[in-house]
Amino acid sequence: MQRLLVLYASREGQTEKIARRIVDEAEHLGIVCELGDLGRKASWNPATWDGVIAGAPLHRGRYPAEMLRFALTHAPILNTMRSAFFSVSLAAASKQAAERREAGRLAQAFLDRAGWHPALIASFAGALRYSRYSLVTRWIMKRIARAEGGDTDTSRDYEYTDWAQVTAFVHAFCGNGSARHEA
Repeated sequence: MQRLLVLYASREGQTEKIARRIVDEAEHLGIVCELGDLGRKASWNPATWDGVIAGAPLHRGRYPAEMLRFALTHAPILNTMRSAFFSVSLAAASKQAAERREAGRLAQAFLDRAGWHPALIASFAGALRYSRYSLVTRWIMKRIARAEGGDTDTSRDYEYTDWAQVTAFVHAFCGNGSARHEA
């Protein structure tokens, strides 16, 4: 692979941070990359790239509308090329296996709805961004974190992303292209 398009939708910034890390890792492997925010540019042409990685956060069981539009619009071309999808959620960081499985199931359901069959699918743990939440959202997220046995000090943010998992995802995508992988 020579050229890689990395697209993302982000709400509190963790998906963007992961997308930037993906670009850094791919560039380290000698791949020319372009990073794009689906929320800022309405159209991208995946056909002009050797590969595409796209990612979005999962909130309340849904992905952002701009990711759904992209996937629905470009699934036919994405299915003919090397592509990957990554999902970002707190459920991926859950201590409960059922929660982690549900995050994976929701990612697969999203891809099935769009008709997109990427070579790789990953579910990365996100972050608790208490500093970016409204008062009500902060209260809700604190209750969820407490029920999970997680971090409840709302005076700071918490990052749960496993950066080694992100690196492994990039290497799997940019390496042998035939295997389907779910991280």
